[in-house]
Amino acid sequence: MILYLIRHGQTDWNTVYRMQGQTDVALNATGVEQSKQLAVRLKDCRLSKLYTSPLSRALMTGIIIGDRLKLECVTVPELMEFNFGVWQGMTYDEIKQKYQEQWHAWLQESWKVKIPGGENFEEGMTRIVNTINRIVDENNDNIAIVTHGTSIEFYINHIQGKAMKEIKMEQLVGKNGSITKVRIDQKNHIMRIGENDE
Repeated sequence: MILYLIRHGQTDWNTVYRMQGQTDVALNATGVEQSKQLAVRLKDCRLSKLYTSPLSRALMTGIIIGDRLKLECVTVPELMEFNFGVWQGMTYDEIKQKYQEQWHAWLQESWKVKIPGGENFEEGMTRIVNTINRIVDENNDNIAIVTHGTSIEFYINHIQGKAMKEIKMEQLVGKNGSITKVRIDQKNHIMRIGENDE
């Protein structure tokens, strides 16, 4: 089977590098168009099911894809983006200025960071990885999951076999509307990870 991990379409917050996390931000006009293009790119992928995070930017992306491919969009709460606590609503520059040490640690020793009001790194990664693995276990045919940049980054690091202490975040995030293809054999062994298709 092939697992297609899809990053949601663009929002206004994406354009100004404002941290969204679990804040519910809708797609902008560009994001809607990206979602329509995703449906075109996925039309020959023989998808059997389509799953999505419940946050509006992912859900709207999934609904647009599902409408065009005649697929029901199954909402999975555990696919929600990582909770960035007090960083949510701040631009990256504001975070770097106000939380300089924590931001540096997030980029270099991500597993150590506990953002005030946010999720523990290990708990967030475990939530995402376990949820995607469960969805994979429940399916034999090609599926797509519409989720978020950090969520996809967690999963890619996991299937690359990286130890928690080796992970450095913000290095594997695809653009809005990107697709990452993961080939999985019948024993659920990862066969190949495709580069982001933007």
